[in-house]
Amino acid sequence: MKIRLAKPEDAKQIAEVHVISWKEAYKNIMTEKTLSSITVAKQKKEWDKYLKDEHAQTLVAEKDGRIVGFVIFGDTWDGDLEDKADKSLEIYSIYVDPAEFGKGIGTELLKEMRKHDKRKEVYVWVVVENKWGQFFVKHGFKKQKKTLKDFNFKGEIFPIIRYKK
Repeated sequence: MKIRLAKPEDAKQIAEVHVISWKEAYKNIMTEKTLSSITVAKQKKEWDKYLKDEHAQTLVAEKDGRIVGFVIFGDTWDGDLEDKADKSLEIYSIYVDPAEFGKGIGTELLKEMRKHDKRKEVYVWVVVENKWGQFFVKHGFKKQKKTLKDFNFKGEIFPIIRYKK
């Protein structure tokens, strides 16, 4: 497996991983209608934009020439962290192809991310009901108790909480 910076031509493969892993992560949390509205074509358009964003970096995990995971990270968007912007990093998304779960790919993406961005504090928002939030706990992240808020995704409301390492 190789981890490298994403390139614009990776958008479609990243979108494919994003969609399949999103549907796995949220299959018992989001409605079928919402999940079926998330398509590779729509996500590819989003990734075409994300990969041009100068405020974010994306790393991909590649195995046998195929992207099997990614992490996108950059400046934190949280107003309460503005005074810590120079030392605070936010993980916007990290996903691994469900066929590759349990093989250490997410762990390697986190390690490589830290080599690319050495800011001291790392934050990530997690849907409270998402069992994969335990991945972050396993890697030393702790829930920040007073950060619980609602996240509106396509008209559905989900409680989310911020983790910090």
